[in-house]
Amino acid sequence: MFVFGILVGLPTAVLTMFVFKLLAPRILRWDPELDEAPFETESPESEVESTPEGDRDSGGGAPASPAGTKGSTLQVAQGQVKEQNLALSLAPVVVTLVLIALGALAEAAKWESSVLGFFSDPVIAMFLGATASYVLARQVRSQDEISAAVGQGLTTCGPILVLSGISGSLGAVIERSGLADVLSGAFSSGFLPPLLLVWLVAAVLHIALGSISVAAITAAGILAPIAASLGVPVVLIALAAGSGALFLLHVSSNFFWMFQTLLGLSTRGTFKTHTVAMTLSSVISLPLVLLLSVFM
Repeated sequence: MFVFGILVGLPTAVLTMFVFKLLAPRILRWDPELDEAPFETESPESEVESTPEGDRDSGGGAPASPAGTKGSTLQVAQGQVKEQNLALSLAPVVVTLVLIALGALAEAAKWESSVLGFFSDPVIAMFLGATASYVLARQVRSQDEISAAVGQGLTTCGPILVLSGISGSLGAVIERSGLADVLSGAFSSGFLPPLLLVWLVAAVLHIALGSISVAAITAAGILAPIAASLGVPVVLIALAAGSGALFLLHVSSNFFWMFQTLLGLSTRGTFKTHTVAMTLSSVISLPLVLLLSVFM
């Protein structure tokens, strides 16, 4: 899967950027007022406070006023902000990933350990990583800065978690609804190539569910009972499902809102960039998967 994923993924990325670059100036005309989220600039009061009063005195020789002393103190304080070592700052993330990876490797090797099973659980591992990050941050940042960062993180991830939960629940309902029997008849009719039908199923599921991973996994789960009868390698079925799951990202996708929040775009701007680019990658990758099936 990794090898064939690279064979499809790299050309898809290059061709998508090339096509998007051609479309952007002609069709996707950018309007900063409508396509970008309002950017809150820093209040000018801090600049006024940080300017010594003596500098504005026409005499120039008069001693600085208390306001100037306050500004100088602020400048010194800002210059003395402590910075954490990069390796130490990344340690919580690395430890979290290592714990989860160890759990996966132990499960693959069928090695049972209650201690490792507990600490390698993704929820526990991420909790430990977040706790370690908090402890490290307390050494170099004030409590107000840490509280603001935590609040911003909760505000960002809250809607994403809700959308992911809804998408996963709907995926489970679709998977248990007997849809596999209906699709089995469609695949056996032969009116479309099997890989194209796999792509269509994943695309429809993604539009309905709003999650790339859930759509791809749900499509694979639905098609698993009839995979042997399709007459194509399983790895190509997985690639076709992944390709279809990229089609038409919209407001029900958690990835859509992550992209919008992190890049500071409006909903319209996210449609112009994220939705168009992901849809192009979905459409471009399908012929590559079909071409790959010719040689397998």
